[in-house]
Amino acid sequence: GVDDDPRSLLRAVCRAKACALAKSSLREAGLQFDLESQKLSLSALAGWPPSQSVKDLAGELNLAGRTLRRRMTAAGLPTPQRLVRYGRLLEAHLLWAMGIRSRERIASILHISGGSALAHLTKDLTGLPTDEFFRTARLEDLVTGILAREAG
Repeated sequence: GVDDDPRSLLRAVCRAKACALAKSSLREAGLQFDLESQKLSLSALAGWPPSQSVKDLAGELNLAGRTLRRRMTAAGLPTPQRLVRYGRLLEAHLLWAMGIRSRERIASILHISGGSALAHLTKDLTGLPTDEFFRTARLEDLVTGILAREAG
């Protein structure tokens, strides 16, 4: 029952780091979410195992997809799909910070179709080219920006 695939181990480390980062960023930014909202957002951004879709995320939380969307909207959170995508972006940045510099390798670890799909994800969510995002983005600012924009 132990998954010793190096890609899975890297993802587990990244997800744990992303979860700790999200918790500390929210606390430092003074964003107040109730426990259910915090659980929903952290599950989407950094839950384990990583969700590949809203359906997967809803299943892990024992909710119907429609119920999950409704609860996140009511809590002032981004859509589940958007949070899952941001979770992948956080992981990509953490992998880069761990020394993996190839976009193709990062995409492979994250089960994204390729470097161009990673570039599209980065551009769509941040407006920055991938290399610039990796060099300049502060993940704390990204996490608080994701949630503060919706909650504020």
